[in-house]
Amino acid sequence: MNRFIFIIFCFSFSHAQWISLNLDSANETNQVKTFLTGVSLGFGHHTRAIQEQQQRLVAGVSFIYAKNLSKSAFNDNHLGGIPIFYGRILISNNLFFQGKLSGFTSGDHISQQIGWGFILNLSDINDHSSWKLSTNFSHVKSPGNLNLRGLDVFLSKEWKIGNIWWYLGLGKNYYKTRIYSNKVGIPSVLERENNYIQIGTQLRSTSYVFVPQLKYHPEIVQISVDVIRGFH
Repeated sequence: MNRFIFIIFCFSFSHAQWISLNLDSANETNQVKTFLTGVSLGFGHHTRAIQEQQQRLVAGVSFIYAKNLSKSAFNDNHLGGIPIFYGRILISNNLFFQGKLSGFTSGDHISQQIGWGFILNLSDINDHSSWKLSTNFSHVKSPGNLNLRGLDVFLSKEWKIGNIWWYLGLGKNYYKTRIYSNKVGIPSVLERENNYIQIGTQLRSTSYVFVPQLKYHPEIVQISVDVIRGFH
């Protein structure tokens, strides 16, 4: 199992080298909006671990891949393989604080992402088929390319079918981005709101939990796998 996790990690890092946040090759504003939507949805990612036992600390890594469904595309709009390190800690019986950190190459620059937020159980902690509300604040900084700040709110409901947990939820994403581009017609500041649907499940091994998820937006489909571990 550890070897499998190592392979996923190495594969993700190798793909992350392909990412470019340089928007000079975009020809119109809609292309940039679609691309930034994928960036904001990716870094606003919610790690959804369904815990049958309360654990004070959860840590792991998320691997995210996005596919552009829109015809508004340009050559440098590839977004995939970004590893995001994740952690959360129990504050009270129904409230968690969560944080994220990532870094990757973007052309000749090193881009950085940090994020933080909260997870709130909206029902009794012993009710595993519960509603949960998650918020993420994210900041993506790519020197010479862009500076993005985003907010992502996600409301979900859990079900247990047989021995497998599933969840389904609705999310809303907002971002505001300052763009550093010499391209004529591309504004220096863009902001946008997005709605999406997300579904996921989880698979358990002896030590780790695997959480595959699918996020759908009319312009973006995002597939992610979270590998996490809990500590009492």
